Amino acid sequence: MAISASVHPGDGTIGDRSPTLPQAIAFEALNRVITVAFKFVPFRVGVDEVSAGALAPLLAVNPAAGVALAVVRKVRNLCWAAIGLILVAAHPAGDAAPAKSTVKSTKTI
Repeated sequence: MAISASVHPGDGTIGDRSPTLPQAIAFEALNRVITVAFKFVPFRVGVDEVSAGALAPLLAVNPAAGVALAVVRKVRNLCWAAIGLILVAAHPAGDAAPAKSTVKSTKTI
């Protein structure tokens, strides 16, 4: 629901009118199906844009708005990936001290 809510206001600023909530939910659900179907394509290069442009008219949404929304999604994913890489680089696992176990054995002999 939160994902479709992010789609809902995003299309209104790109296209000529804002889609209805059912359109936004359907658009996002179809996007998830396509994401799963084309998971083998690295970073889904071009898949999001083509599918969003093709599905938009079926849901009475401007195709340019669908493609723009796919590009916005791609940029958002790149930003989150960059943040993750920065966090990993800032805290490498090799520098961490081994954790001491505080659990005491209750095994009796």
